[in-house]
Amino acid sequence: MALRMSLLTLVSALSLPSVWSLSAHVTSRQIDSKILDIKKFVNTSEPIWTYFSTLETYLCKVDKKYNISEVSIFFKRSHMDSIKAKTELMEGKFDSNMPNMMLVSPAKGHEITTNETLVFASSDLSCGIFKVQLHSDSSVWYELRFKVPGTIAKPNEECLNSYYEMHVKTHHMYQKITCELI
Repeated sequence: MALRMSLLTLVSALSLPSVWSLSAHVTSRQIDSKILDIKKFVNTSEPIWTYFSTLETYLCKVDKKYNISEVSIFFKRSHMDSIKAKTELMEGKFDSNMPNMMLVSPAKGHEITTNETLVFASSDLSCGIFKVQLHSDSSVWYELRFKVPGTIAKPNEECLNSYYEMHVKTHHMYQKITCELI
């Protein structure tokens, strides 16, 4: 019985630092920015590229704001499949009760395809980590998205380090030369 309690204590102690560091990280981020606001993140004239994803799908993915209001954003989402670029007008609906999340659907249809939640943002809002959940089957993946001003070809270290802390297995989606074709 004592051995079992010792093992349980050891396992608990080994798992606490990661829980503590994650909660400390989230707490400090919330203190810095009060609460993450996806509307502030997406309200930019710069394209928002997906740099890393835990889901292996496309080679390149970029969102470009078309129009934004208090309740929603319309944006063009483009990606490369195996041979060509595809673009679709999307709508992200904001929820005042959950300011870090938007419900995304094609602009022409109103069936929600994904819930996209901003779980981390750099202090300057140049990059963020998104939890993306399919509305149809609850599949979840994470994406590191960043805004590309001029010739910058990767997110800042603050975002990269936070993403590496959260996700080991990843798929590199952004390759400047290839993605410029979109």
